[in-house]
Amino acid sequence: MLYQIFILNIFGASSELDIYFASNTINFIIVAVSLGAMNFAITPIFIKYYKNNEKKKLGELASSLFNFILVSFFLIALFQYLFAPNILHLILPGFKEADLEVAIQLFRIQAFLSIVSVVTALLLALHYTFNLFYRTIIFPIIAQGAQILFVWFFYEKYGIFSLVYGLAISQCLTFILFSFPFVKFYKLRIDFNSELKETSRKIFPLILSSSFSKSNIIVDRFFASTLSAGSITMLQYGEKIIRIISDFINKGISLVSLRKFSLEQNNEKEFQRLFYLIYKTMIFILVPVSIIIIFYLRDALNVIVLSNKISNEDIDKLYLVIIAFIGVLIGGSLNSTITNAFYAKGLTNIVAKVDIILQIFGIIMKIGLFFILGFWGLPIAFSVTSIIGAFTLFFLYNKHIYSFDFKILFNYILKIIIIGTLSIFFPLVFSKFIIEFWAYKLIINLVLYCGTFILLTFMYEKDISYIIYKKLNSIRKK
Repeated sequence: MLYQIFILNIFGASSELDIYFASNTINFIIVAVSLGAMNFAITPIFIKYYKNNEKKKLGELASSLFNFILVSFFLIALFQYLFAPNILHLILPGFKEADLEVAIQLFRIQAFLSIVSVVTALLLALHYTFNLFYRTIIFPIIAQGAQILFVWFFYEKYGIFSLVYGLAISQCLTFILFSFPFVKFYKLRIDFNSELKETSRKIFPLILSSSFSKSNIIVDRFFASTLSAGSITMLQYGEKIIRIISDFINKGISLVSLRKFSLEQNNEKEFQRLFYLIYKTMIFILVPVSIIIIFYLRDALNVIVLSNKISNEDIDKLYLVIIAFIGVLIGGSLNSTITNAFYAKGLTNIVAKVDIILQIFGIIMKIGLFFILGFWGLPIAFSVTSIIGAFTLFFLYNKHIYSFDFKILFNYILKIIIIGTLSIFFPLVFSKFIIEFWAYKLIINLVLYCGTFILLTFMYEKDISYIIYKKLNSIRKK
């Protein structure tokens, strides 16, 4: 997020950033869906070999997959390079010819960068398999640090192209750092054995369906390109901020839950226990975070204003865009919990089919709401679709995996919503007596809200709050 704030303060919510984000549309989709497919479809397969101590087979499969993916995505990148003008004319009808020319140049560079990102996703799955989680956090931070430094020193010389050059440095550095522990597995050949075919059957349908699920971004760019300058940037940052908050909540829980579900996939009792525990934990975190976003995010956004390139009007609009995207946080967080159960069971086809159906519905809704609400119809439609998706997967979990007591989950949701809502009243009353300086007021309000929420959960929830307390207490004693 620091990088996003950094470039926003350099270029502002301008047509330049619109061009950059628009040029990145297709490759963003390719990278995003590939990361998801590698993580969720491949990781359980790798873990199975790892658990059975079949590291040689794991290495051979990983090496063949690496080469197969490298060749496949090179062909995709070549297609993008050759047909870049046709693709961008189609998805950005509102851009002027001069802006399109710049977008085409950026698009062609990023087409080949996506290859690096996709093969890095395979290395990421290997890191999860071998419990090298710390590297997946540290190395991307190092790479992004190099990216920020490059853009800082060269943005005046290269303009908007400094962003794509910095991206190239970051992605290549991440790939190199991730590759070190697994170089010993690599062989320059592709073994089309049963393992590779089975893995490919899980990956590529998921990539295709996920690509379709990300097509809502193309719809956003298509319509936003016809609006005023900065519209694409606002949508990009609104969704980006909500995604960062969502990832902050989901990433640790998601990675741990996928591994645990995979290890207990044939143990119904433990599988169900994990399902209830992880779901309740997600609700316990998600409800107060959503309330904090609604009441306190506007003041917090003042932090990102570091230059005169960003106005108060820009911040006000960005806040409203984030609120319009809040359904993505809610639906996405609940989806991440239950989707891992499907992946652990090998039911990737069900998830893929649901994604396709929901995205067709979502695209139709976006088109309709755009003509009714204009710009605001785009994020609202995305939020509604995301929430519907979460409910759909819960129904399918009950049908295809194990049945669960919906009443238990509903009562827990209701309890946390009541506690979260009651917790806001004390900060709202007390804030009337606080000095009107946004940073001071924000900190006091957050402390009061979190303190009240924690106190009320200890008094009335007595479930996840006790588990968290015991975990923290055991860590402290160590």
